[in-house]
Amino acid sequence: APPQRRASPAALAWFRRGAERGHPSALYGLGYLHLAGAGGAPPDARKALAYFTAAADGGSAEAWFHLGVMHWHGWGLPGPSPAKARHYFGLASRVGHILAQYNLAMLHLSGAGGGSGGGSSGKDGGGGSGLALADLLAIRRETEKSLVVQRLRSQVAVLEADLESKSAHVAELRRSQAG
Repeated sequence: APPQRRASPAALAWFRRGAERGHPSALYGLGYLHLAGAGGAPPDARKALAYFTAAADGGSAEAWFHLGVMHWHGWGLPGPSPAKARHYFGLASRVGHILAQYNLAMLHLSGAGGGSGGGSSGKDGGGGSGLALADLLAIRRETEKSLVVQRLRSQVAVLEADLESKSAHVAELRRSQAG
């Protein structure tokens, strides 16, 4: 069963506001609240799946990771789909999501979600049960690059939020001066 966590009901309200604007992080947040049944959101794996899918369409690595988890366990789906889990873990792995990399390795180790795709070259030398060394090295290089990009995106998001807040404050000052 999906994890049960506590979250403030205010989180649900703020994530809804962001989701109305199509913000991937807010869509992810709503998905997580529904998956965990937290913040006043009823536990609903199907809603979580829909929100994670929308966030993933916006490029959210966390959403890709959680879609991988949901497909691996079959939460909100007719049943488990290791191949789809591998696909989503592969997407998140390429942008440096450490838990996705671990889960992708575990899928390979267990032999689940086999075949090529998700970034595997199939040259693992172990009968298809593990990641190829070339794949692991490629993931490592991409991880190093993506960590820098993630830090920069995070800094940009903070600056954008600060700018939006200050713009709203300036607009309020102008209205109060005009009135």
